[in-house]
Amino acid sequence: MLGGPALASLAPLSAASCRCESPRPQQARPWPLDEAIEAGTSYLLTHLNEDGSFVYRVNADGSSVTPRYNVLRHAGSIYALADAHDDAPSPALRDAIVRSARFLLERHVDTVRGVGHPGVFSLPDLETRSGERELKLGGCGLGLVALIRARELDEQLVPLETLRGIGRTILFFQQPSGDFKSKFDDVNQKFFDFKSLYYPGETILALTMLYELDPDPLWLNAAARAAGYLTTSRKGVKNLPKDHWLMIASAKLLPHWDTLESPPVPAEEFRQHVLALGRSFVDQQHAVARETGGELGPTMKDERSTPTATTLEGLAAIHGLLLQDDPEERAFRAELERSIRGGARSVMESQLRGGPLRGGVMRAPYQQPGDDERVKEFNARQSEIRIDYVQHALSAFLGAKRIGVVVMDGGGGGGR
Repeated sequence: MLGGPALASLAPLSAASCRCESPRPQQARPWPLDEAIEAGTSYLLTHLNEDGSFVYRVNADGSSVTPRYNVLRHAGSIYALADAHDDAPSPALRDAIVRSARFLLERHVDTVRGVGHPGVFSLPDLETRSGERELKLGGCGLGLVALIRARELDEQLVPLETLRGIGRTILFFQQPSGDFKSKFDDVNQKFFDFKSLYYPGETILALTMLYELDPDPLWLNAAARAAGYLTTSRKGVKNLPKDHWLMIASAKLLPHWDTLESPPVPAEEFRQHVLALGRSFVDQQHAVARETGGELGPTMKDERSTPTATTLEGLAAIHGLLLQDDPEERAFRAELERSIRGGARSVMESQLRGGPLRGGVMRAPYQQPGDDERVKEFNARQSEIRIDYVQHALSAFLGAKRIGVVVMDGGGGGGR
């Protein structure tokens, strides 16, 4: 089942394929986005089991891993594969999307007790530590996104009423303010205190996509109320959260803003908020470049791939929201493109280019020097490849390609 036949066939990488021994190997020349996209797509396809689950985690150095799974990352992988299918359709991609969506439906979608509508559950043992299934807002949000994309390829697989039902469960999580609770215990009929930064943005994206499929104002109003809450609650905040999912959702939501009867905030106020989120990401990249003396690209000093990849996803999403006739926004657009180019080059450093794990994206491209506990923990996981590392890198590369960024025409540039 999870980690089955595909995992069993893996062999340790050769020394030439794995760059995880040296403190800082020579940087690999970036490869074309199309090749990085093809490799990342191929990794997910070859690490999809017959039952529709993915091989969740492997180590590039061949060492063993503890079995785990995560339905949110499963759904995110479907989302990335669907975008890859949009970019380059193929029967293999279509089959993978449908098969993994069927796994999601059959294993994780069930009626929520006390609510009466379906939700997307994280299950015990491999996913939850509580011993009980858990209903997470993010699981419902990303699950809805994945199933909507799968329905585009097979309407019979994903009934519209199932999608509407998950939408109604999401509305159950929403508070009068527009904010969301994050997790619900349907056995004891109570919400957890747990709060997630990413779940609201994922859910706003899901509700907007549901509205595009099923144009009921209920879905659009809920998405807008949530976006309005995030916009107003962050007014005056100096260190904005790295909310890339809201940036991704904004590109879908803002074109529908004028159809709202009672917008929670003006469209321009929401647009300026997501642009400010983008500015905070770019500033973080420049700060890292200044501190390390390296090229503009990674968002963390240790060059972990996923924080940079998610940055690129958000920046690519808001790129199209910038006004062409505004000189400041034209300048910011050029700066975004520079940041995306450098970031893509950085993420490519963690993507394997040969061997049985070709296209896999390691947690970071190299080990850190030192022997304190933090460094030991980092180095123990540096060569880890998880489906979400691959998914976010793939989505980032697709976003860069979509806006016309080229990564092989020179370096990312130094920090400001």
